[in-house]
Amino acid sequence: MHPNSDDANRPKPPVRAEYAHDAQQEPFLPKVPARMDVPEQNTSTLSRQTECTCNYNRYATKKTISHGFLEFALLTSNAMQLRTLITQKQRDGIWVASLILVCVSILAQIGLAFLLTVVGKGNIQNPQKQIRLERTDDEKTKSNSSMSQSTVRHSNPFWIDEKHEFISNLLKHPRIIHAESAANNDEYDVVIIGTGYSGISCAYWLRKLYPVERFPRILLLEKNARPCSGASGRNGGFLWPSYDYLAGYVEDFGYENACQWVDFQHENIRQVAEAIKENHIDCDVNLTRGNAALARNSEELKLIVQSYDIIEDYIKKHPESKMTMDNIEFWDEKKCQEMLHSDKFIGAMFMRESGTVWVAKLVYGLLKYCLDQPGVDLITQGKVVRIEDSNKIILESGRVIMARQAIVHATNAYAVEYLDFVRGKLIPTRGQCSLSKPMEIIFWPFGLSANDGREYYHQSPKDGRIMLGGCRWRSPDTEHLNQNDSEINELIREEHQRFFSQWHPGIVANDHTVEIEQEWTGIMGFTVDELPFVGPLPGDNKQFLLCGYNGNGMPNIFLCAKAIARMIANDDPYKEGKENHTVTFLKMFLPERFLNSTTKDSSVSES
Repeated sequence: MHPNSDDANRPKPPVRAEYAHDAQQEPFLPKVPARMDVPEQNTSTLSRQTECTCNYNRYATKKTISHGFLEFALLTSNAMQLRTLITQKQRDGIWVASLILVCVSILAQIGLAFLLTVVGKGNIQNPQKQIRLERTDDEKTKSNSSMSQSTVRHSNPFWIDEKHEFISNLLKHPRIIHAESAANNDEYDVVIIGTGYSGISCAYWLRKLYPVERFPRILLLEKNARPCSGASGRNGGFLWPSYDYLAGYVEDFGYENACQWVDFQHENIRQVAEAIKENHIDCDVNLTRGNAALARNSEELKLIVQSYDIIEDYIKKHPESKMTMDNIEFWDEKKCQEMLHSDKFIGAMFMRESGTVWVAKLVYGLLKYCLDQPGVDLITQGKVVRIEDSNKIILESGRVIMARQAIVHATNAYAVEYLDFVRGKLIPTRGQCSLSKPMEIIFWPFGLSANDGREYYHQSPKDGRIMLGGCRWRSPDTEHLNQNDSEINELIREEHQRFFSQWHPGIVANDHTVEIEQEWTGIMGFTVDELPFVGPLPGDNKQFLLCGYNGNGMPNIFLCAKAIARMIANDDPYKEGKENHTVTFLKMFLPERFLNSTTKDSSVSES
């Protein structure tokens, strides 16, 4: 996940053999364990006569009070044990140890009582207080962990940490409104559900390409307290065309389809760079540092060599393509040792026109552009529970929002919570990232990926911090069909801790240690056929999907969002590509493919 997909972070899509049942016949995904501070999820799309109006602040307060009574009972029990120990005449080593343990337990309970008092006074429904309450609750959990056998590690993504000023500054924008305090003007021309990279990019292109009279009112809906709280704020920040995946693409989707997909990703990166420059967005973008896809064994090396040969062949056959062999370099084992300071890799493909970007900063920069335009609003904590009649959006609070022209589902994996069509076709999959403490030496000025993209890492040129994502294979039974991004998987954490000593032993040999300082998880959306969902819902020209990037959203999202904007405006998403001798949309992304017998042999675009 990225400085998305991830993220980026292009983990290997889950093997379909992992799902023994017929995925398309699966009516519902397993429920995600409910959190205390989030109302119970409702995935039903059937009409209900009443909506839940529970006061979760009252629930949390009652739970805190109950916890307090339990701690009081334990405190009185320890007090009786202390009295018994003091009155005993025998004063041996066991007596001393028992006395110390009882005193420590009493002190811990007193400290916990203080924390419970602080938590109990908090308002869990106040978005300005939620982050602070979560941190206080984390401290309470750590205090209580001295009496338990395990500790839950909480996810804390660096890229959207509240300490960053770009977040606090934008949240003051007057067009960002809390759902409960928003005015009761609930009719919009276009409603975009989700404020990550996909949703914000779609709003950006709607305002960029068309006069305000075309779409006077656009609404962005976010279920959390802050925009970009999902995968876009939790990924690794990689941005490169999938040259190294090309051999696999050819096997799955055919020669022309695969090569045009990489061409599409090239154009995507170019337009991202143009938007950043045009709007003066400070997002730590560096698209000249390059990325290296590494081979650790002969099988991985074979795929890299095949991909290199396919690119060379395609460029010869299509001289009008903007791809060039000057952008790619093959490294043999000797070159790898020289560039990587490691003898663990036998080959690599280095891609020059690629790099990294702070995705959350990019999204917030695009969002600021949108909110500064007339007629664009953003509502936070507006969780969607169902869609009715293709134009009514029902929020968890019972509020109804009308969309006159279009609804865009840009929630990636979270679309399974309320949208029937994607259930069984879109698989929520959790990825994990970690960030090291600052380091004095820069080991690699470029980004790296290994294990066929399952591990990905890069080092900040500013402070030497190393970002590592992946290792999901270490816990294969827990991360698929998982929508809980609030906790860390301990098994994957252990793999992150030993990754660099195993694959870059030169770091340890030179007396350097990669110490994890911050770690987090994020939810990606994988599809059963390994292609994104981009286009109208089959049989419904008012609802559009913009999700399912299989952990590879960064080189795809921006142009996919542009295509959706053109579709909403009844424009041709292929026209721009034809005029510029490139690819701006891929027909095989359309959700209607699930109405056909096969996707592999379908044509890619109209050009």
